[in-house]
Amino acid sequence: MPRVHFVKAARKDNPAVKKGESYYHWKFRYGGKHYSRTRPKPSQLTQSDKLSRIYEAQEMLSEVCFPTEVGDMDRDQLVAMMDTVRSAYEDAAEAFREVSEEYNESADNKEEYFPGTGDEIREKADACEEAASEADDAASEWDSAINDIEAIDIPEPKEESSEDEDEDEEEDEVDPDEWKSEADDILGNLTNEVIEVNL
Repeated sequence: MPRVHFVKAARKDNPAVKKGESYYHWKFRYGGKHYSRTRPKPSQLTQSDKLSRIYEAQEMLSEVCFPTEVGDMDRDQLVAMMDTVRSAYEDAAEAFREVSEEYNESADNKEEYFPGTGDEIREKADACEEAASEADDAASEWDSAINDIEAIDIPEPKEESSEDEDEDEEEDEVDPDEWKSEADDILGNLTNEVIEVNL
């Protein structure tokens, strides 16, 4: 990857910032200078389309908010957040698998003219496919957890009643937030990491 430089105050306007503002810049061996107001992500620091898409998928996962406890959320809010995580893993799996297929196609094309020369490319394809399988497993894990949490029985809040009725029902009173403890146990066992691709 190219070296990234930080400039505290631009001497003049550039494509990213106005004069006096801070910015980052970098340059590839072949290609012009690149500018960014914020520190560039790995996907911005490669000219390989395949690597860029792998990094983008990993960056997407790194930016997802993984719920580790229920806290003040109700069940609908929790499920919505969990569904976002599930979708992110599914999207990552799709991206990894597409790149894997492209690496295999590249290996086929290379071996058509130079037999036995595609092994290194196929290793990259296998690494991407392995990452895709891990992301698929994580997505399935979160999907199952969503179903488990939706299946938890949550008692409806009781309507206001008289003091006499309160005394009669005191022994049967159930904490409406008791489901959160069970949900926290489910969340504690879930995958919440970025999938690595060992190229």
